[in-house]
Amino acid sequence: MASRPNRKRQDDTDARRTNTDGSGPLFVRARPALVLRPALALYGPSCDAWGRMSRPIGLRIIRCLFLLLALAEPAVGQRGDSTYFITGTVVDESDLPIKHARVVLSTTSYSRQGAALSNDEGRFAFERLSEDNYRLQVSASGYRTFDENIGLFSVSRNLRIVLHPGKKTDETPPGEPVVSASALAVPPKARDEYRKALIAEKENKFEAALKHADEALRLHPPFAEAYAVKGFLLLHEQKSAEARAAFEKALAIDPSLSDALLGLGRIYNAESRFAEAERELLKARSRDTPAWQINYELGRACMGLKKNAECENYLRQARAASPSYAPVYYLLAQVLLLLDRPLEAVPEMETYLKLAPEGPTADKVRDLLKRIKEWNSGKDEG
Repeated sequence: MASRPNRKRQDDTDARRTNTDGSGPLFVRARPALVLRPALALYGPSCDAWGRMSRPIGLRIIRCLFLLLALAEPAVGQRGDSTYFITGTVVDESDLPIKHARVVLSTTSYSRQGAALSNDEGRFAFERLSEDNYRLQVSASGYRTFDENIGLFSVSRNLRIVLHPGKKTDETPPGEPVVSASALAVPPKARDEYRKALIAEKENKFEAALKHADEALRLHPPFAEAYAVKGFLLLHEQKSAEARAAFEKALAIDPSLSDALLGLGRIYNAESRFAEAERELLKARSRDTPAWQINYELGRACMGLKKNAECENYLRQARAASPSYAPVYYLLAQVLLLLDRPLEAVPEMETYLKLAPEGPTADKVRDLLKRIKEWNSGKDEG
């Protein structure tokens, strides 16, 4: 196995598990750089070695060059830092627990988003959350809906939510994700090992994180979230087959676990099994408020499937939710070139270079950016 470069890449900075944003990213070694200068000379009088190009042939050359450049694109994985949690108890005005209350957590950043049902003691929990502003909604039949924004910064939150009598709430809307309250049954020692795994992962202590994840699974084998954590740690070690097995075990326990669906989709993308990647990622997208990582990976899958319009849509959503993640600008520029919109690709490439000036494809992007600008200058003069 080739060793990873020692130099830390900007592209990877926001991809630390769970850039939630973070796990260890999935690194795929870049293929050797291609010599592009001779290719231009093959087009004869319509294009000199580095000069201006006629519009029809010029666009084709630019697209071809960017597709060749894509061979060196790093398949960087990401999930985000997830060391916080929001737990709570739902009670009525008499301080009696309300069971099966629907608790919905949403945010634009990646986290263990979706919905949970409070257990018989009225308890609920959302784990592996990144620092962010969240919206928490709690509803139950015969009670007014609780709706509040919660900032999760530096510390986790334990809440006591009082629901007041009111108009009966509607049934769960079709397509809304519901996460089983069985996660609350995880024994405290297993939960503690799980949290230690997340903290170790955040600190880039991946070997220690894997040991804690394994211990959590030893203490509580049906621990879907721990299997998902293990899967991303194994991806960091480039052990795709073992990671796939971990994600599949997680999904056997909890078919709605977005982390596991995301991880499986990422593996399929890395293997160019784009249709399978799209299938798993769409499952994740239908169950959760779309996380930017899901949209990013869907963009990669759709590009592989030549669904360029859908690819652009997913990547724009990913960019809006995570504007500091350099690779999304790179892919968005690529799809805009495929859609014959080179001038729109220019600001995407420029932003990529600002975010990742020493990125693995930065020099090639600079070269291509120069060619597009020369082509546009020649078009204006013509």
